[in-house]
Amino acid sequence: MLAATRATLLNAFEHRLTRLYGVNMSDPFTFSPVTLITVLKEVPDPRIERGKKFSLLEILLTAICAVLAGSETWNEIQDDAEELLDWFREELGLELKNGIPSHDTYRRVFSLMDPLEFQKAFIQWVQGVNEILQGQVIAIDGKTLRRAIQNGEQKSSIHLISAWASENGLVLGQMKSEGKANEIRTIPKFLDLLKVRGCIVSTDAMGCQTEVAEKILEKDADYLLAVKGNQDALHEEIQAIFTQESVRCTHHRKAKHHETHEKAHGREETRRYDCLSKHDARNLGHLDIGNRWPKLQSICRVISTRKTSRGETTATRYYISSTPADAKKQAQAIRAHWGVENDVHWVLDVEFREDESRMRKENSPVNFGMIRRLALNILRAEPSKRSLKRKRRRCYYHPEFLVKVLTNQAVGLF
Repeated sequence: MLAATRATLLNAFEHRLTRLYGVNMSDPFTFSPVTLITVLKEVPDPRIERGKKFSLLEILLTAICAVLAGSETWNEIQDDAEELLDWFREELGLELKNGIPSHDTYRRVFSLMDPLEFQKAFIQWVQGVNEILQGQVIAIDGKTLRRAIQNGEQKSSIHLISAWASENGLVLGQMKSEGKANEIRTIPKFLDLLKVRGCIVSTDAMGCQTEVAEKILEKDADYLLAVKGNQDALHEEIQAIFTQESVRCTHHRKAKHHETHEKAHGREETRRYDCLSKHDARNLGHLDIGNRWPKLQSICRVISTRKTSRGETTATRYYISSTPADAKKQAQAIRAHWGVENDVHWVLDVEFREDESRMRKENSPVNFGMIRRLALNILRAEPSKRSLKRKRRRCYYHPEFLVKVLTNQAVGLF
């Protein structure tokens, strides 16, 4: 029954492509789709041929499906994959002549596999099956795998930088950074791999560097960068400009304003956004240091006031941007950036327990981090209203639901 469903979906897909575009699925010169399987086949296998019992594609696909079904360790991947052995053969067409790889095989392959090559395949798949809409925010932010440290080693935990498309709700890619301080050098390299044309790329204060701004503009995108103490002169000058603007006559204010109110979870929060164009900021405070920021058009201040049962707190943040001074649009972009924290990092820690993972050998933490993000994208593409936890449980107990998840058009498995 499941095999027939899969065949029906594939036949309908082929018929539609032939009718709309005149392409032939069987002709590699007229049709070369970007699918998850095709990009995974391009990942170089780090093993020698002698004694190889499983193809790299078999190892990757069985691991992905096991993680979709709730696996979080190498042993769990082996156990869950063994439960799905017949399904892998019938539905995915995997031979698996020697059954399911052992947990040691999974650990060894993920430790040896080149993370950069796996990352390129991930990005090619995401950008091949999803349209990155112009004008949306691409949030770039880092996350530390706190327990991925070899016993007895003094080196810091592994730090992963992720790119998140706010409107699509997708992780676009991941790259390892040698510690949080090295995000400055990693972000431009990461951007080289991404298609962000026409988007607004946002970073936290660590990414507020001229090299990052130049790379974003080079990619035909706009930047929105948080400004904090790591840019002392710029931070102090922007503070002075908004302080001067605040005491000006209210009938001649040059700043553009927007205000939002939220009340939920026992707290009430008001955010006021004040934006100034570079021209107006120059008249108020000269913004001399702003001259070294390429195509800087506006600065923004956000004053957040939060009321809870414990009292009231106020926080102020500042931003620079290559977009015009539009308080409402910049407010939306600033709020969208925090989606990477709430919808990616928090979910990876709570649902996939990434921060508790003790995978630490060689490349395995980085490569398995990619598997988690791949699984997150696949589960998010499934349109039902179930939580991620319920979707993963259903993938384990009901293989027909796993078929539905993987054959979703937004996944592009085949």
